[in-house]
Amino acid sequence: MSFMNIWKNSMINFGVQNILYWKEVCFMQTYNARFRNFDNAAQPVEKHLLRVGNLMSENAKNIGLFSTAKLIGILHDLGKISQDFQNYLCKNSAHSLKEKLDHSTAGGQFVLENAVSDSDFSLMLTQIVAHIIFSHHSGLLNLYGSDGSSDFLRRTEKENILGKIDFAYFFKKVISQNELKELLKK
Repeated sequence: MSFMNIWKNSMINFGVQNILYWKEVCFMQTYNARFRNFDNAAQPVEKHLLRVGNLMSENAKNIGLFSTAKLIGILHDLGKISQDFQNYLCKNSAHSLKEKLDHSTAGGQFVLENAVSDSDFSLMLTQIVAHIIFSHHSGLLNLYGSDGSSDFLRRTEKENILGKIDFAYFFKKVISQNELKELLKK
């Protein structure tokens, strides 16, 4: 056995392969949604968003909400397509996600800024979709609390959320701009 093979095998046995794996996953221009608990494999965010969008749309087609459900599924984790979230994910890769990073506001804000709201009904539907996206981890947020505060409005007013999203990646890997515009119209 050559020296290089012995060195490579010894490095693998000492965990260098894991270090190289994490370096590849955390520093490449790929966006990940999460790391699986049972084997630490990365799940690319585009696979996650498309899978959730497809599952939701299939489950909602019998009640006439195919497009709405697909839109929610595709946008619910839009905030994960940011360097902030990737840094957070890699920093907390040992499944000790003690600190939280808001990744659900981006999708709701995107809907509010881009949906066609040409009537009171479509505006209400847009706000409901944004509310669902904002709330997908916390349970439904209060629209208005007894003290007059609004978790919904607080999310809509968060600044510099969409500016952190890599939309070039999103439109290339998840859904085209034209397809998304069509979903937003429905």
